[in-house]
Formats: sequence, C-alpha cells, structure tokens
Amino acid sequence: MGYTHYWKIDSEITPEKFRSLQSIAARIVCESEASVEFSMNTNQHPDHADICLNGIGENAHETFLLTPHKAKFECCKTNRKPYDEIVVGILLVATGRGLLEFTSDGSGDELSAGWQLKHKVLYEKALAKKKLFDRKVAQEKQMEAQGTGDEFLDASPTVKAALTSVLAKAEEEECLTCEEKVMDGGTWGYCDECWQICLDEQELAKQLEKDLGDDS
Repeated sequence: MGYTHYWKIDSEITPEKFRSLQSIAARIVCESEASVEFSMNTNQHPDHADICLNGIGENAHETFLLTPHKAKFECCKTNRKPYDEIVVGILLVATGRGLLEFTSDGSGDELSAGWQLKHKVLYEKALAKKKLFDRKVAQEKQMEAQGTGDEFLDASPTVKAALTSVLAKAEEEECLTCEEKVMDGGTWGYCDECWQICLDEQELAKQLEKDLGDDS
C-alpha cells in the first residue's frame, strides 16, 4: 500500500473538542515549513466540520481528511512527502487527547518530525509563558523589597477603579489551545481543562520518547 498512516474513531468527537483540534492544526500548518493546501470547515454543524490538507505540485500525494465522525478505518498515504510531518503532528495531538487511535507504517525516526512539530506548537509557547511569569514574579518581589509597586493606592476612587480595570484587562488572555479567556496567563498559558490535557500528553510524550529511543 505504501507509506501510510491509519486511524479509527470509536466515538463521535464533540464540536467543542474538534474546534480545539482545528485551532491546533492551523498552528501546526503555520509552524511547518512545508507548502500545503490547507482548509478546515468550521461550520457549527458537526456533519460539515473537517480538517483537510495536501502538499502542492510534486509534493502532493493523497489528501488528508479528518472529520469528527465515528470511523472503523481511515488512512492517508503521504509517500513521505513534506506535508507528512503536518499529518503526523495533527494525528498525534488527536491521539494525545483521546479522540482517535493512530497507527502508522512509519518508524520512530520517520514520525519524529511530526512529533517535534507537535511538541513545538503545544509546549514551547507554554514554556515561554512560564519564563515571562517567572520574570514577572521576580520583578514583583524586587518591587516589594524596594517598597514600590503600590503607587496608586492613595489615588482617588475613580482613578483607582480605572487603573484596576486596565490591569485586569491586561492580565486577561486567551488559552493557547481552546482560546477561552484565562486570567494571569492561566497555567503557563492554558485554562484548567487544557492544562490537564497537557499533563496527560506529557505522559504520552515520555512513552513516545522511550519508543523512539528503543528504535534507535
């Protein structure tokens, strides 16, 4: 059959979870250097939602099409074309979230590009958030030690309310995954639910790293 990836979906993926997967898929496409034709139907009706991509010109092969519907057998033959890493990255994310079961003709080395792409999209931004948070904490401690940082506490109620509102808006951000509003950056940039998913995926990552090591 040739170099192919396979997956099955035991239970219908909810619209909320599939939209989250679509958002991550778009970020994976943007992060990859592979040139692709990419589209995703974000229609609210689950019958029309999908993630669709292929390479361009000589770098195209079979179209990768993922929908939220139950499926006993689906596959995509990429023939190791550059867009393969994107396909693998998306399927790994979906696997880590328990949305589907993914198997492949590829070895650990052949899947590693997709794994690294997925890891970069999901975790490197979170690590950057953590560094910014740690820096913010250090700055606040330094200001506290110097007796600064509360300069507007003696301001009028109107000014104080305005400043508090501005600070609150500055601290309100979007979750890196589902784009829900989170305060103070959430947990390294994630809302509580998505952070738990990240923890689950980290366990999967450890197993995959072990598998890749066993293959070498």
